[in-house]
Amino acid sequence: MKPLILILFTIFYLSSQAQLFLEISNGYAIPIKKSTLPTPWQNLTTYNYYKQSNSGVELIENDTSYNDIKKSFGVGYNVSGGLTYFFNKYLGLNLGYTYSNDSLTFSKNKYQKSFTFITEYLSHNISSNITEIDYSINSINHKLFAGITLQLPVNKFVPYVKGGITVNNRTLLIKSTYIYDSYNGYHPYAYPRVNNYIVEEYTNPWKLSYSASIGSKYNFKNFAVFFETSFIFDKFKPSKGKIKEVYLEDHTLDSKVPKVGDNITFLDKSEANSQTLGYEIDPWLNTSPGYNNTYSTNRINNSYNFSLVNFSIGIQYKIPSNKTEFLKLNESFISHLFFEISNGYAFSLQKKKLPIPYFNGSENAYLTKEPLYDSINHYYRYFTDHTTIKNNPAKMNFGTGYNINGSIGYYIGKYLGLSITYNYNNSQDDFNNKRAYNYAAGNDYYGNIQGKSEFIFTFYSINKSYILNSILQYPISKHITPFIKLGLSRSTHVIYVNNTNINTDIWSAGSDEFGSKEKYYGSYSLGYVLSFGTKYNIKNFSFLFECRFVFDKYSPPKLYSYNYYCKYSTGTYGSVPPDHKTELEDYNGFDNTIQNSMPETRYKNTFAFSTISLNLGVQYTLSFKK
Repeated sequence: MKPLILILFTIFYLSSQAQLFLEISNGYAIPIKKSTLPTPWQNLTTYNYYKQSNSGVELIENDTSYNDIKKSFGVGYNVSGGLTYFFNKYLGLNLGYTYSNDSLTFSKNKYQKSFTFITEYLSHNISSNITEIDYSINSINHKLFAGITLQLPVNKFVPYVKGGITVNNRTLLIKSTYIYDSYNGYHPYAYPRVNNYIVEEYTNPWKLSYSASIGSKYNFKNFAVFFETSFIFDKFKPSKGKIKEVYLEDHTLDSKVPKVGDNITFLDKSEANSQTLGYEIDPWLNTSPGYNNTYSTNRINNSYNFSLVNFSIGIQYKIPSNKTEFLKLNESFISHLFFEISNGYAFSLQKKKLPIPYFNGSENAYLTKEPLYDSINHYYRYFTDHTTIKNNPAKMNFGTGYNINGSIGYYIGKYLGLSITYNYNNSQDDFNNKRAYNYAAGNDYYGNIQGKSEFIFTFYSINKSYILNSILQYPISKHITPFIKLGLSRSTHVIYVNNTNINTDIWSAGSDEFGSKEKYYGSYSLGYVLSFGTKYNIKNFSFLFECRFVFDKYSPPKLYSYNYYCKYSTGTYGSVPPDHKTELEDYNGFDNTIQNSMPETRYKNTFAFSTISLNLGVQYTLSFKK
């Protein structure tokens, strides 16, 4: 009888002090250990230079570099939510969920293989081809956690430890893109002929792992702010694999690649070789033109390390357990309506490569020193002795420059709030020169320019955004209030391009000039926003400084071309096409229209808009006490 009374007393004692808490947090994970990826996921660069002689084509130079890829998985930003039930002030039970995606990380997740072949012929022509295979590797992770928390309150500070088991549902995605460039000695630039990709998906659902955490929280009236360091110990070995997506611009490969839904076959490392895998270096090489092989779906069944250290910050909110607590909480709230304006300057967080024809490059063709006999046309003339080509992608961010903001918001108590912000940005007000320039020139043997064709592109954008923010602030004195904001943005963008083409030669008194304008527009983009700063309060006014991180990108569906002109060196004007809409195309390889003086073909692309901005502003608050 006594043991039963003791058990009932313990249950009553614990339940009388029980509290339920809601938790949300955001964190960033770094790896404890990286994984070495198996074939075909390696970095590899091969360069071969051939020269024609009387006996045929001979290999003159070979340069190959190779290194394994060591990759982190599960790293980067993550978001968590859950419930904690405290039986008393020392012991609690946790249930939680965490989502993470490797694409939201500063860690590298793109790798490349490159095969370059250059041949110089006796006719003084040069041909080359470059095969690139680019890999993008990331994981998507869903985790359910159950564990126990032990804490020891020290005034308002509460250090704690936490331990438990995690049930993981992981998906590993590997996108491999095959790009083939060619140059035949006549066209001024090398453009990709094909751009194809395959996405493979590896899974092994709902596997157990374990984790341990240490942290501390600071208690306010009804909520606490906590910082936590977690150690997660886990490995992932896929049990299933399939082809998730296939995209082909070169349809000669249709019969050589797998279909969406086809299964991946996993082989043990002891069984894996070039025969069982179906390839020696990479399955894409077996699908190259001239090969009869197909893209192999055999893969080495590798184990991937997901052991991590995660640093997170979050809020723990005490849920009222009875009517009295709820009414007391409601009466203590003071609601504030506020208005805010600010101005600032945005810097680039990320730049993306622009599509053709917007790139920086040059081609210089040099003639032979002396005329050579043309055996076909039976006269002496100058041939092309050699050609030099330098191409560099133009990388830009279109969200930079001055911006102006207006907000309306509502504080719930003195710690939490919501706001809607309108942001306007015109990237013309940017210190950075948004410009791409390329040219082709013909030179004599000594480098004197005989003729030159220049393409000049200048850019700017107009951007309008609405941001929905959640706000956490903590007044540390009468005048100083630090704050953090987490938000989602919906933005519209218009990207403007000024095109100029100038053609000159030594036989003309001036230059022929052609030009037009373009604007990319349509649809909208969704992004997320993280801000932190501080306010200096003077009665109902506050002066604020804010540092805002915006993570956004934009893929316009439409293009409008207008304001064409054509001016010849003689001072006369030529006919031009009317203003019109231009269809954006999927990139499908080499396109001769890009060589025209007024290039028309334009391709679908994703433009970078991720920025960090520094803003100064003023806030006015209206107060109402319930």
